[in-house]
Amino acid sequence: MRTVTVNIYKIDELSRKAQRRAYEHWLEKAEYPWHDDNVKTLRKFEEIFPVKIHEFEYGGSYNYIRFLFTERRDIKNLSGIRLLKYLYNNYFDYISSKKIFYGKSKKRKSKIIYSFDYALTGYYTDEAILGPIYKFLIKPENITFYALLKRCLDAWLDACEKDYESYFSFESFLDDATLNRYEYLENGDEFNVAIL
Repeated sequence: MRTVTVNIYKIDELSRKAQRRAYEHWLEKAEYPWHDDNVKTLRKFEEIFPVKIHEFEYGGSYNYIRFLFTERRDIKNLSGIRLLKYLYNNYFDYISSKKIFYGKSKKRKSKIIYSFDYALTGYYTDEAILGPIYKFLIKPENITFYALLKRCLDAWLDACEKDYESYFSFESFLDDATLNRYEYLENGDEFNVAIL
């Protein structure tokens, strides 16, 4: 029988080189946990608006979204006040909800005040994908319905890409390792994996 003594370090106690090694090992096994939530938002948008998503990709060097507008050509080219009225008449109930007020022991829905908070799935990418439409409802501009929907999908793609990059950043790894109290050997190998 023999006894081995090993020094164990927290992430902030490691050298910069060992931290980088630990980060590279973490990248090999880490998975982006919010992809399904992002896709749910996109699919809900697809159910409501006249778009058919063919394919998309984010989180790499080439981000794209390909879609088909499924409504008639005259609807596709609506713009300005006509588009504003079309959105209010056909989509407003889907992208808004009645504001809720809370009293001492009661909950009451307003009959005239609407809220635009996370109207699709409750996830933050709802705000990203519907943001261009909300801006248009507040201040209409001369843009076609097709271009407005393209703006929405591009905004969703940008939000997903930023979140993806943020999750896999070195700073995010350091926070994750600190909060979860991961332990490492001096060279940056994870303690419980290295011993086994």
